Amino acid sequence: MLARSFAEGLGFKISRFSVGTAGYDPTDIAKSLPVDNTRTTLQSEIFSDTVDLVESPNTTGRSFYCRLQPTEANHGLGEIGIWGEVVHSPENPTEVGDFFLFALVNQPFEGNNDDYTYIYRIVVQY
Repeated sequence: MLARSFAEGLGFKISRFSVGTAGYDPTDIAKSLPVDNTRTTLQSEIFSDTVDLVESPNTTGRSFYCRLQPTEANHGLGEIGIWGEVVHSPENPTEVGDFFLFALVNQPFEGNNDDYTYIYRIVVQY
């Protein structure tokens, strides 16, 4: 989608994030699995919400802060994705409003429970 924004004038915004219970090695939860770049969804999404804060640390990067409250996603977590929404598409106006997986990260197992608020910072450099 980033290439299409340069080539076609496609416009999109990053507005959502999701977490899931996959992404780590079930035989060794201290290890994450490699990311499959062909994926268009999380393997086992359990929670989704809006991105809490976006920062621009430099001219070619963005930081997305995503917060899980203590009562949200009380499972073992191993994958997090950020989602883009098409807001302008001169080549295909019917895709305006469509969501797509912009970035996916796998991590080692991380338990979440009622005592913790998790804040993920996802940095994208392009």
